Amino acid sequence: MEFQAQEIVAKAKEDLEEWAITMKEKEKRTTLNIQQARQRGWLPPLERVLKCNVDGAWRMDGTISGIGWPRKQRPSDGL
Repeated sequence: MEFQAQEIVAKAKEDLEEWAITMKEKEKRTTLNIQQARQRGWLPPLERVLKCNVDGAWRMDGTISGIGWPRKQRPSDGL
């Protein structure tokens, strides 16, 4: 299948718009998941189960990153 230059540019723009819409939807879902998790609060693990929550962050320029994970069995354990 051959494309002319204008068709290629038009297709690239169409793909970019589709990608942008997809990224916005993905961001909305992520935000909802975070909000839902905050509303639920901490839930204790089942008996004889260790629960490990994790988090990570990084700078966009790639110079620094970090991860963390608190461990607790009961709300009274603290962090």
